[in-house]
Amino acid sequence: MNPDGSGLTQLTDNTRIDRFPSWSPDSSMIAFSSDRAQAGNEDIWIMKDDGTGAVRLTTHAAEDTRPEWSLDGTTIAFVSRRDGNEEVYTIKTDGTNLRRLTDDGAEDDYPGWAPDSSKIVFASDRGSRPDEVYIMDSDGMAQTRITTNQASDRYPAWSPRSVPAEIIPVSTSSDTGQQPLAPASPDGPIDESGDPRS
Repeated sequence: MNPDGSGLTQLTDNTRIDRFPSWSPDSSMIAFSSDRAQAGNEDIWIMKDDGTGAVRLTTHAAEDTRPEWSLDGTTIAFVSRRDGNEEVYTIKTDGTNLRRLTDDGAEDDYPGWAPDSSKIVFASDRGSRPDEVYIMDSDGMAQTRITTNQASDRYPAWSPRSVPAEIIPVSTSSDTGQQPLAPASPDGPIDESGDPRS
């Protein structure tokens, strides 16, 4: 639909689950997860912006969900349970070069791309902590935690701005049930002026 709420258009029409849509950078394609091929088991699919031409990118007995299209248009990050727990993977948009980026016993989820597609932000509960936000290189190297608190930090999204700082708005849940947006930078939490705190 349009930004003003008009022009609502149904793109998929089946009895299965189709969810987590993610636009390609040129807005010509949409990535999504669906269990249309096997009930109860989602895989990653892509389709044209009008809902036609759906192509299945992943085929596995475990769940593949939460696709996120890189801003250079070449790669899709997603979350899979194929190795027993949630880990972050990438795959090329033609279905080749499947790569596992995280490898630990924690739940790694909610991947999001940096504007230049060189890094990926994600949430993880590794270290027996509530979810914290991490960043890593697009090949899975240099995994670094950038939030540290007793709340649960999830759903990170990288700002398209690169100046004055690449800022990640983080949805934070606390014991009170509130979910404020707490900004952070790749260097760690930031203060109200937009500068990283030491």
